[in-house]
Amino acid sequence: MDRIENYCERCVRESKLTVLENLVTITKDMPDIDRNVVFYQLLRAYRKVGDWQKALDVWTAIQEEGVMPHGQTLRYLAAFLQECKQPVPFEVPSEIEAEYRPQTSQAQKQGQGQSQLLSLVEMRDIEGAISEKHRCDEAGRHLTIKEYSNLMDLMLQQDRLNDAVALSSEMAQHQLYPFPPVLKFLLSRMNMMGNVEELLQLQKMLPDEVQRRVSFTRHLNVAYINSGRAEEVLNGLESPSTLPDDARYSGLLYLLRKLPEHLPRVEKLASTAHPHLYRTIWSYHMIDERYDSADSLIQAHPEVLDGLRVAPICKEALSNNNEALMLNLLERIKGRDRIGCAVILSYLVNLQCHNRDYDGALNTVMNRSKEAGVELFELRVAPLNALKRSLEAEGRTVPFEIPKASEHRSADKQLSSDSSSDSSGDSSSDSDTEKS
Repeated sequence: MDRIENYCERCVRESKLTVLENLVTITKDMPDIDRNVVFYQLLRAYRKVGDWQKALDVWTAIQEEGVMPHGQTLRYLAAFLQECKQPVPFEVPSEIEAEYRPQTSQAQKQGQGQSQLLSLVEMRDIEGAISEKHRCDEAGRHLTIKEYSNLMDLMLQQDRLNDAVALSSEMAQHQLYPFPPVLKFLLSRMNMMGNVEELLQLQKMLPDEVQRRVSFTRHLNVAYINSGRAEEVLNGLESPSTLPDDARYSGLLYLLRKLPEHLPRVEKLASTAHPHLYRTIWSYHMIDERYDSADSLIQAHPEVLDGLRVAPICKEALSNNNEALMLNLLERIKGRDRIGCAVILSYLVNLQCHNRDYDGALNTVMNRSKEAGVELFELRVAPLNALKRSLEAEGRTVPFEIPKASEHRSADKQLSSDSSSDSSGDSSSDSDTEKS
């Protein structure tokens, strides 16, 4: 799963309904966002507050956008409506979807080498897939990494976290590890639930290299924070450690946003042994739009802007439809970090297209990017394509060309290091502010 789902999960958990509604609206025209994911999370939020009328509005939006809803989404909405003694305006799909799939298709898949377990997972039949795994265990057949990973992913999608954790332990005992995106998805769910002890147990079974690839320390720090044990994270910074600095600081931006009363202690840590924490503090001030505080920090510590990770700030600005925050961020790093500017400009074009401010988006692409020293090929392709389609839909001339894939390769590699360090990197689990 990606950052958006993790962010939605946090909004549901923290009852940030308005923020989640804004996010659903903002991401409407983003082709790389799975609308099923955001609609499902919005339904969860409405169910939490008992608002079945707005849940029905989600069903209307699904139809208007032409989204093919997952069976899980429809069953969830149907259950909520039935709880509220309201009619269900659609046919509820069966929990076991295999009966809707022709046998010839399944046979063809098996004939092409796909196992029965993978077929059941693809059909989102969680009970059937678990039963098939038990049959494999009884027959002495070990699952492949793909089978383990796909089954774990389905468990997590269907809120079977305990089953997924047990499956990860079983894999580790065989010295097998889920595909990195699936492992990150598991860790993000565990950290949001504050499952510190379970994460510590899993940590013992994962090799250092696997932990490094999925930023394990970040997830563990966030779990401590979500379980009410933030003091232990801060105490850890005051003790000697063999961990690299960027791992030790992971999650502290989330800590400050969730528990701002710890700011003086983080400031003290920054002034004594951990000057890199000034980046986290600066980002915290920027996200909350305390620009005077952010500027004062830069005057005292100008090195803060060197190697800054801007994606967490951009994500907050995007989710809150806050163009002013993006522009303020851009002004402060312009001339110091070209790649960071490219990330901000890409987010800005996305936001302006969502707001149908196509003139503003064009100005960003044609003028602001030049002022920031950013080439067109350094911007993300998705927002450029979104702007191009919008202009063409209005019969307007598109005064730029989408760069070829070959031109984007090196730029995308650099951009990804800033804004997509992992699939679970909302502000609760992002590596805060330092580039890796």
